[in-house]
Amino acid sequence: EYLIYGKIFNINSESGLEKINITTSFNWSIQEFYMSSYPEIIIHESDIQLYYYSYIFDYPITAVIERYSIDDKESQNSTTIYEDNDEYDFSFYETYIPEKEEGHYLLNIGDVNSDGVDDLFAISANGRYLCIDCENNNTIWVKTSSKALETELIKIEDLNNDGLEDFLIKNIGSFEPSWISSDGQEETTQTQIINELYTIDAKTGNIIWSFNIPSPQYYEGLRDLLNIGDINDDDIDDYAAWIIPSEIPSEISSIIETLSGKNTLPSGSTSENIYRALLHEYTRILAINGSNGVILWDTSLLGFPYKFYRHYEYNGNYTDPIEVNRGEFQIINRISNKIPSSWISDSGISWANEWDISTLLHVDDIQIEWGESSGNKMDLWDEQGGNYSIKAKDDGNLYKVLFNLTIPVDFSDDKSLGVMEYTLSQIERFSAFKMQTRVAVNTSSSNGYNFTYEIYDARSGKWVLCNWSGNSKTWNNHTYPDLHGDFKTSNITRTNYTYFNLTSNYKIDYMYLITRGTEDADPCVELDYKSKTTLSNFIDSNHNIRIRINVTNNELFNLTIDYFGIGAFYWGLFGHQYDMRYILKYAQSKLEEDSFTYENLLNLEIQDFKVINGTDDEYLDIIAVIGIEGSSYEHSKWSARIRLFDIKNKEVFTKWSINPKYIPNYYVQIIPLNNSLNSWLISGKFQFGEDYNCSHKLISDPHWDS
Repeated sequence: EYLIYGKIFNINSESGLEKINITTSFNWSIQEFYMSSYPEIIIHESDIQLYYYSYIFDYPITAVIERYSIDDKESQNSTTIYEDNDEYDFSFYETYIPEKEEGHYLLNIGDVNSDGVDDLFAISANGRYLCIDCENNNTIWVKTSSKALETELIKIEDLNNDGLEDFLIKNIGSFEPSWISSDGQEETTQTQIINELYTIDAKTGNIIWSFNIPSPQYYEGLRDLLNIGDINDDDIDDYAAWIIPSEIPSEISSIIETLSGKNTLPSGSTSENIYRALLHEYTRILAINGSNGVILWDTSLLGFPYKFYRHYEYNGNYTDPIEVNRGEFQIINRISNKIPSSWISDSGISWANEWDISTLLHVDDIQIEWGESSGNKMDLWDEQGGNYSIKAKDDGNLYKVLFNLTIPVDFSDDKSLGVMEYTLSQIERFSAFKMQTRVAVNTSSSNGYNFTYEIYDARSGKWVLCNWSGNSKTWNNHTYPDLHGDFKTSNITRTNYTYFNLTSNYKIDYMYLITRGTEDADPCVELDYKSKTTLSNFIDSNHNIRIRINVTNNELFNLTIDYFGIGAFYWGLFGHQYDMRYILKYAQSKLEEDSFTYENLLNLEIQDFKVINGTDDEYLDIIAVIGIEGSSYEHSKWSARIRLFDIKNKEVFTKWSINPKYIPNYYVQIIPLNNSLNSWLISGKFQFGEDYNCSHKLISDPHWDS
């Protein structure tokens, strides 16, 4: 027979009695003394009593609360105080070891019924919670709740002013969202979630308030419930938690089906990241009133999760961002649908290729300012009609053709980006466009032709000549320093912005304009969330771009245009990001090819969620670390995103730097300090020269976001 020996010492009663110092041994057999909880101490008339949850391993197996007396240390006999009504059917119970998830819980809660003896609060594995009178071993009250993997009880303030501290109960279950699935190599992700949160009266066990999960059709419960102190000045502590859907909201499902033609994305870790991005507006932080369970504040936990692209690797000399960032799945520019294959080469967008005319935006109106023509605008659409011919006229010095074209742009002016409301519309993010003209003349000239383009600046109300300089490829007049212009021809017929060697054979002329970055607060990238592009000035209130073409020669000629069209872009979201159509319309096929990988996705998983004092006042705040980015810290280009929530004033401060000298880009954690101090530690892999070392940085500026 196996014996179990134990010592009890320095028992500090929470009931206010003196500290008791005892050293003693017990002679209890392990077969009879098989416990599934820690002991709870009750002192009754100087007798020290130990209360345990234990199993009775006879069929049917049951769980009981038993009491042992220290004065009866040689005896194996106990007093059964309470027995669960349910039967426990454990397979191979001889080897079964109870875990804390079984929910057995005991707590000395003080003298509830004022009989001079402390009482016990108990939670059973079957979802019951009860209060036990330790004077006569009766139950004061018994309540039934839903069964959970684990139940936690926290002693809180006296909510109903009956002189007894009440209790907050968390019923904890497993969180297995439908949008997280196995990729064939790892098990399905499982995390815990608080699916029931309520307070009970310590005297009666009655529920004082129960928290109602918002939109229960999407959410199962709360994550990471934290005590944030008294936020609303009612002398009762309040709480903060966050929620994320376990089911895909109908709006997101509709978007997926509309754009991808499928009900769901392919399973695996990559699609999980996509879902997290699509669900970002549904991932919320909640502040909960501790007095009544009402939500005090409900706001987005992730905020705006995108890094807005302006320029990549700008070091004073212009570098085409498309050429730097290889791979068509990383193209920065966006259109309303999939970028046509004729626009793309191995290095990104090919400005020198002939783009399929059917993919371009067509002319809606043509005005002849100098010259003669009886053509129709449809003639400029190539496959829609014939050719558009204009006869030059003498202007006193040269023969000239001058006409302007109006082209509608199919960008939206809705304030949206991806699936969320945003400050800038697609028009305000107008980033680049290419003019493509297939043209010929009826004569040849040894001097070539003067062939120029002008673009109408709708904001300034003037025509602007496209006169790019040869080196920096910016406008010579420096009116638009953040725009980069260039020309490409497949047969080298244009050598500068004025000269074009027109002949009787059709030639294609390409002229394009790109927004470039001019400020670089961080290496390689400028994050601009609010400023609309300069190029957006060239779209008028009717969503049109106006182009004027001027062709001159010293000989009479007829200009024939086979077609004219433009391809227009707006800035989308840089590599890691989630433009709705980019992911679901364009990158869908890439998932199956493993080209759309972690390197192209921003993981929006919540890495840390802590209470700190960070806003220079007496109230506590919440800080969250968002994103686990990069598979190895040496190669991770992006740091985690940090958001501080001032619950009292309902303000959010965000810090997001790609410089690992300031915010670590690996193993990012927040370490709270004394909450009376407006400071905390940020921990992780910081960069020191060429090395990355784990370190801690003290943040003591309450306005650290600036």
